[in-house]
Amino acid sequence: MLMINREGSPIDTGVLTDENKLDGEGPYRIVVPQKSVTAPDQSSKADNQGVIWPYTPDSDHNASRSSRSATIICVEPLPEGSTDVDTLEAGWAFVDSGKILIYGAIDGTDSNGNGILDSEEKTNETSDYDNDGIVDYRDSDTACLRNATDVKTTLFHCSKGSFASMKALAHDDPAVNQTGKPSLNFPYGVFKYKITDLEPGSSVEVVLEFSDNVPSYAQLFKIMVSGWQEINFDSNNGDKEIRVKLTDGNAATDADGLANGVIVDPIALGISSEPANTKDENNGNCFIKSVLK
Repeated sequence: MLMINREGSPIDTGVLTDENKLDGEGPYRIVVPQKSVTAPDQSSKADNQGVIWPYTPDSDHNASRSSRSATIICVEPLPEGSTDVDTLEAGWAFVDSGKILIYGAIDGTDSNGNGILDSEEKTNETSDYDNDGIVDYRDSDTACLRNATDVKTTLFHCSKGSFASMKALAHDDPAVNQTGKPSLNFPYGVFKYKITDLEPGSSVEVVLEFSDNVPSYAQLFKIMVSGWQEINFDSNNGDKEIRVKLTDGNAATDADGLANGVIVDPIALGISSEPANTKDENNGNCFIKSVLK
């Protein structure tokens, strides 16, 4: 974990003292987890120990395992043919400018251009959802990304067009319109993306395959400029997959409201804490939502 501020203020910039020792702890500081979690006690060097948590010698202090004034992080192994950074020569320039350099074995490849790196999307190198001969992480009509709430993934597939600008956000993220949001659980957060390369005004079926089974009483919401709106989706039989029909320019299913060959689709799956009381008198099963026409 990188620490930047303390109580809203920048941490002390690192300097080299006359004794050739590092003083300060910024502009960034690597903070490692405590092996035995204890209260954040006072520094041993603090003059005032009359605080809520004074310095306790027996506590697990991670200061000795932390890297202060961290400005260069090397991810090994270095790619073949690359040259390592001389940290002793280059480091202080980054400290003075408040910058950080991260380099090395970093995967920056996004084969299908949907905004998700292959290293995240390639959960299975041979997976081909629609059996078109193109593996999913290279296929423009398929996307797989981590949920905003955990490390599990959700797969998306569109019957036509291409995914672009795919991202997962927490349901209460400042970038998500909160107007009219219902009081439900949103176990996967919000998925924000665009479907491009469509014929203007055309419709597309989108498949969402979640990491867990979707309760039959789950609800699907579009997040429009005006706020959260529930939309119908295809039959939900309690498995991991649901399907929804979106139409370019339709005010109920396309957030930009324009028949321009692009569907803007902030979407979220909401689940109540208890099943909705909509039982079929004949068989006791919840009514199935039908696809939006």
